[in-house]
Amino acid sequence: MVAVVALLLLAIAGLGCATRPAEIAEEGAGLEGDAAEAITVDLIAYTGADGGLFTIKPDGTGSRRLAGAGVEGAVGRISAQGLAPNALFTWPTWSRDGRRLAFSRVLPSDVSVSTSIHVVDLETGDVRLVHENEPGSSPFIAQDASHYLYWSPDSKLLTFISSTPTGLTLFSSPGDGLEAAMPVVTMGPIYYSWASDSSGILMHRRSGLELLDAPGLQDPRRLGESSSIYRVPAFSPVGRKGLYVDENNGGDALFLLDLGPADDAGALKALMDVGPGAAFLWSPDGDEIAVADSTSDALPTYQKLRVVQADGSGERTVVDESLLAFFWSPDGEWLLYVTVADSQRALIWNVVPAAGGEPRDLVEFGPSSEQFTMISFFDQYAYSNSLWAPDSSRFVFTGTLSHGAGQTNGASPSTDKVYTVDINSGVARELASGRIAFWSWN
Repeated sequence: MVAVVALLLLAIAGLGCATRPAEIAEEGAGLEGDAAEAITVDLIAYTGADGGLFTIKPDGTGSRRLAGAGVEGAVGRISAQGLAPNALFTWPTWSRDGRRLAFSRVLPSDVSVSTSIHVVDLETGDVRLVHENEPGSSPFIAQDASHYLYWSPDSKLLTFISSTPTGLTLFSSPGDGLEAAMPVVTMGPIYYSWASDSSGILMHRRSGLELLDAPGLQDPRRLGESSSIYRVPAFSPVGRKGLYVDENNGGDALFLLDLGPADDAGALKALMDVGPGAAFLWSPDGDEIAVADSTSDALPTYQKLRVVQADGSGERTVVDESLLAFFWSPDGEWLLYVTVADSQRALIWNVVPAAGGEPRDLVEFGPSSEQFTMISFFDQYAYSNSLWAPDSSRFVFTGTLSHGAGQTNGASPSTDKVYTVDINSGVARELASGRIAFWSWN
């Protein structure tokens, strides 16, 4: 495969350099209008074409700039750090309660690129600095991604991965940004998922599987070895169970692990054999697991998508074609997945009933650079950033449509745009020009 698949291999390779937009907004922060307005949920946060940070309603109305050119007011506004006409505010990440957004700020200069993490309170408009990358560290952890941001389910802690002089490092910070972020572990690669009750983190670091207990997230408890060819372990959305991949009878298997107290943890069960580089996600209710794997670790795509019950029974194949990524709908009824178009120069959003049925092609598209990174590491981003509408009726993405006409929100130049797609009609609606977008969880 060429073109799109070649880009996939580049994205997964690790550290990279980000392309810069032609026009970037001046620095600033805060809410336009009444900053004390009540929180509104069911919003989409996105990075605009000018590098600013916005929220918008799903119907394309009510666009509000949170950071970027022309934003005034707000305690702790980023503009207090001085004007920066090339600043980019990106990777907006919603807290689960919808009250805050964390985001990365990228500021290039003639000699270097500086990056930092900020949190905006959507009720007060207050923007706080959470973290600044140290001099001498890489400004990026992956193509067009300065950091990886992930809120605890109770929205009390913001965890993130940032580059440091000693390598990729996991940090933790109070969600209100009132205390400095503290390093937790270093020596990546690091992939992880939160327990649904925010009691801890299941982490895959290099070839080890570890458990971190909240709130301190210190002194990781090593649970054992883990295969190095998969990425993200999965904490169950119900109870204290975890999933990971390890060797089993000459191959690889998906294991279910009991994550009880320190003197109780460790009960194992092999649920199913998997191929190289398997990726897996729990259904939202914890009853089922979707698993994508391949026949060879040399392939950049998965060869099929299976769903199995949490006890390992009832295995069924729901997608029998090559795919790049998949995402459960919030109601657990649908699996959204990405395939490569026949031309090899575009991708396709597809949807299939999780219970089994006929898959449907929805939209052929060219992803924005940031969207492509999200797809490349989908099994990690699925925990921290939602493409789906809370009611499972639509999803959001950024890029360009390959053909056909979607509904547009006014005329706009031929740049990456923010689209929502109705999963029943397949109609794509253009909301705005933008680089990356995510739906609020509620």
